Amino acid sequence: MVWLSDNWEWVLVVFYVAEKIVKVTPVVWDDILVDGIRALATSIYNALKKS
Repeated sequence: MVWLSDNWEWVLVVFYVAEKIVKVTPVVWDDILVDGIRALATSIYNALKKS
């Protein structure tokens, strides 16, 4: 965690580059952050709905 806070600029650059790579490749997910949050919210919703 200390490494992430000390090198947050590089972490942000790597995440930005990963986002751009995903945007130009033909994958179902075209946005890492938004699709990841959507998938997590959907799975939590479905888990709560079943119980």
